[in-house]
Amino acid sequence: MNYNREELMERLRTKESVVTFTKLNGEQRIMTCTLDPSLIPEEHMPKSDKPKKEPSAKQLENIGVYDLNAKGWRSFKVSNVTDVQTTEEAHEELIDVIKRPVRHYRIRLWGYGGESVYGRISKEAYKFWNDVKEGKTELDHPEYDNLESYMANPEEFRKHVDIPQEADFLFDMKNEFHQQWYEKDDIEHMNGVTLDSARIEVDEVSDESYGSKWLETVCEDMMLDKLLEMNNKEVDQDYFDLDAHGDEDGHNYVFYGMSIEKGTFNDVYLRTEGKKFDVSKLDVKAMEMPNGDNIITEILYNGVPLDGDFGDTNGKGYVCDVWDY
Repeated sequence: MNYNREELMERLRTKESVVTFTKLNGEQRIMTCTLDPSLIPEEHMPKSDKPKKEPSAKQLENIGVYDLNAKGWRSFKVSNVTDVQTTEEAHEELIDVIKRPVRHYRIRLWGYGGESVYGRISKEAYKFWNDVKEGKTELDHPEYDNLESYMANPEEFRKHVDIPQEADFLFDMKNEFHQQWYEKDDIEHMNGVTLDSARIEVDEVSDESYGSKWLETVCEDMMLDKLLEMNNKEVDQDYFDLDAHGDEDGHNYVFYGMSIEKGTFNDVYLRTEGKKFDVSKLDVKAMEMPNGDNIITEILYNGVPLDGDFGDTNGKGYVCDVWDY
């Protein structure tokens, strides 16, 4: 979490706080401190008769506080603060850690997304199917009359429709059988939920086994992007560059196919050593694909990727196309 200087100052002026921050040498420091005049011994109070100067920009990066344990003034950099609690909160957390030294959390992401592939095809295959799409070439069959019907069942399609050999790009000539559409993935194969539709739920559970006992809901069914925004978190955004896969002439003849799905795409477990789930440590990576979908590719906690199952989704339909990208 990114802490604001004014908010920290306001909190320190009225409470005894436990501040966790990273020192300049990289070590973590936990300090019980305050700016509350009623908690600072009179002999340690700043002299009020000295003329006050406007703080420099460098000085505003730091906060000077009274260390209640060291009984003296110390300072820390605002941007290095990782946690702030009242002493009561810190005490309660310590008791909780003693009671439950290991915690388990189940994190689920669901929404709309799907499985998509991008594969190379020949110029001839591209031209044939693009002409079909634009109505320049007609396939005279009531069911098998477009790329979608070929993608769904290429072997059955060929039994009913005569198309040029070069247009039959799902046929594996070496092994003499038709691939499934999702095997045409020599450029990219992606499966995930879209960032703009993703919802998240976090539950504390008894362990990481299937059917583990539910203990408490930590984050109840909310939009993932809203949760990240509330905690000043930004998505680690990447972009898939299809141009990088072009041929020497600058052409990139591509088949794009996708099964549109709805449901749970990520179902992962997190184990913490006594610490409660901290949403500020949750990070998400996403990849914007050539079809415009922004797919979540990874969930991380405290910088560590979380592994798990893809969950359970229901198919809602298919889309496909051919491009000279």
